[in-house]
Amino acid sequence: MSSLAANKKVIKRRSPTPKKVQAKGEGSNSRRECDSVDENSLPMRRARELQANLSPQFPSLVKFMLHSHTASGFWLGLPKDFCASHLPNHNAAIILVDENGKEMETRYLVERHGLSGGWRGFSVEHNLIAGDVLVFQLIEPFKLKVYIVRANDSTNIECAISLLNLSHSAQPIASEGLLQEGDDN
Repeated sequence: MSSLAANKKVIKRRSPTPKKVQAKGEGSNSRRECDSVDENSLPMRRARELQANLSPQFPSLVKFMLHSHTASGFWLGLPKDFCASHLPNHNAAIILVDENGKEMETRYLVERHGLSGGWRGFSVEHNLIAGDVLVFQLIEPFKLKVYIVRANDSTNIECAISLLNLSHSAQPIASEGLLQEGDDN
């Protein structure tokens, strides 16, 4: 056996098989795979396009929402480089401003590079779900404008509703005469 073939066997034996991770609080029968960022998803592409059209004068970042950001934990980690370059070097209140101008206060924790207190309220208030993508733009030293790109795009929903409306024109089938005397079904 050649040394190359022997090395391949060793590598194959060492390679762990992907495992499903049990989500916190779920029973042993209820399992799901770990959340992962889909860089090629339509919302992610739209968010990157939106970010490209923002003024370069104000720094921005794109954040893909995972289940843990929206339905449990309610913690939002931000890129370390962005935090070090643009956010305070101490714990502070950070204001999030939505697309309608509504402001919500969150707590920025410098050592964790993310938002904690207040993030849950923002997430719930804006009905964020896993797969949504947020674009954060620093508009003032302690204020981030937040643009939400939905995983369930409204144009897709409108198309689905249109398809449902097609069934509205269908006529009911008359049931008289379908069952003959003595039929059980």
